[in-house]
Amino acid sequence: MTDLGTLSGLNPSNSNLNYSSANAINSSGIIVGWSANSSGAAVAMVYSNGQMIDLNTVTTATGGSIPGALNKATAINDQGQIVANTNSGYAFLLTPEGPATHFLSSRHRRRRRLCQSA
Repeated sequence: MTDLGTLSGLNPSNSNLNYSSANAINSSGIIVGWSANSSGAAVAMVYSNGQMIDLNTVTTATGGSIPGALNKATAINDQGQIVANTNSGYAFLLTPEGPATHFLSSRHRRRRRLCQSA
């Protein structure tokens, strides 16, 4: 069993920040769900290579903007496409712009960007 942690890290002084939930995993072991961020808000996350990433920090919209923040990722397939919901009630399909096996490149440790699929 692996403790995925939270985006905010363990915070003994504020238990509202110590929550996360995994909703799906693909065959590459990439996990999606949600976590409390450092402000205590629930945000959509992806967990890959031992690191949890806020999907709002690696997502760009094509042909418009995403209304609200991504607050929950509910599914991921083997192509790395992620279904995520916003706090304003919308659902989006996020599609990786490159290979989806690693959301962080091992050489440069840069985040790979995701784009909203039409």
